[in-house]
Amino acid sequence: MLTFEELDKAARMIARTAPLDDQDDVYQDAWERFLKYPPQKIDGARMMARCARDDLWRLQRKRRHDQISEEYFKRRDPTTEDAIRRLQIAAVPREIVRIVIASGRGAPGEPAGVCVRDRVRLHRWRQSQVQEGEKT
Repeated sequence: MLTFEELDKAARMIARTAPLDDQDDVYQDAWERFLKYPPQKIDGARMMARCARDDLWRLQRKRRHDQISEEYFKRRDPTTEDAIRRLQIAAVPREIVRIVIASGRGAPGEPAGVCVRDRVRLHRWRQSQVQEGEKT
């Protein structure tokens, strides 16, 4: 049977290899294992402490993965949206692109006459695109 000092030394030595935030948790998990299954040799104590550290890291990695998975499925992929928007903009006349981009960014509004005129122009251009698509 190992003494308290030997077990403490083994637990502290392995806990030092963990990041600062996890050192206390690794130390406590190692001691839980020591109390549940008392090691007979110092190598066994070190192995149990390493297993405690590795299990803690695995659990944290699984939690991070679950959080990332939830966030990934909750939001859209911005790269795909940007690519689609760039393709759509490439087919639109330059003056209309300026209006669409400004409205998408929440730009300050233009004077009433200009804004209404631009919207009407954009609406007419979209209608012409739809009609051209029906002709072909």
